[in-house]
Amino acid sequence: MELLKNKINKLAEMSEAFNWKNCSKKHESLDLTLGEPLPTWDTWVNDIENILKQTVKPNSEPFVYFKAANNSKVTGNSEDKFEFAKDNYIKTLNALISLIDEGDIFNELLVSGPPKKTNKPKGSTEKTNVTNSLVPSNNKVLIVHGHDNALKIELALFLTQIGIQPIFLHREVDAEQSLIEKLEANSDVSYAFILLTPDEVSYTIDQSSVIDAERKKVIRAKPNVIFEFGYLVAKLGRKNVCVLHKGDVDIPADLSGFIYKKVDHNIDDIGLFLINEIKAAGFKPEL
Repeated sequence: MELLKNKINKLAEMSEAFNWKNCSKKHESLDLTLGEPLPTWDTWVNDIENILKQTVKPNSEPFVYFKAANNSKVTGNSEDKFEFAKDNYIKTLNALISLIDEGDIFNELLVSGPPKKTNKPKGSTEKTNVTNSLVPSNNKVLIVHGHDNALKIELALFLTQIGIQPIFLHREVDAEQSLIEKLEANSDVSYAFILLTPDEVSYTIDQSSVIDAERKKVIRAKPNVIFEFGYLVAKLGRKNVCVLHKGDVDIPADLSGFIYKKVDHNIDDIGLFLINEIKAAGFKPEL
């Protein structure tokens, strides 16, 4: 395994030589004054792919980053798209090292790494839920939100003040990715806050013939918020996902057993609750 780690670390070091000007290829339809791309860029990418194929399964976290990078073509593209690709190739290498060093808890490796980490006491035969025993690998927290920008900004500022880095998908470079692809490429977070806010009004089909004033209506969050909620519960475990709801928004009936907290006025009013939840997830907020 040490030889494999040395190869991965060497590839990570090589990344420092690559930038948009020496790697993004010319494109006839764009007025770009770029030199010829370094041939070592393509070789570097191929080397990463070869190590992946030999080391991890196709649905593993390193492969998710690699696919996100490959989807961002660097031929004549803007600098931010090149940086997105390079950053995700580096994330690929970092994820590989993490699997080798920290234990393959999701059985993603094709080669033998260190024993899987568990929190079993000595002599215990009870199975441990590995998802809930994870220690945060970084201080990133994803905020999934709808149309309530004020609540989103309040939460982001609060997290920043206690040393936690808030992440929003809409701020990440798109690279023509679908929602699920953006989630996969940016789900290297350890915790998520879901903001259920009054975004849409809906009613059941039997109410379609009823005049609008008499319809039984439900105030709901945006559908993509509910989708991301489910994805992150599966990815992080339900104890690492907290739902903050505001107003008379409908709480999905089938999603009980999760951490819910109503925001009556502002985020500061529930600051102590948020800090306790962050601590319970293994974070060390700066107080």
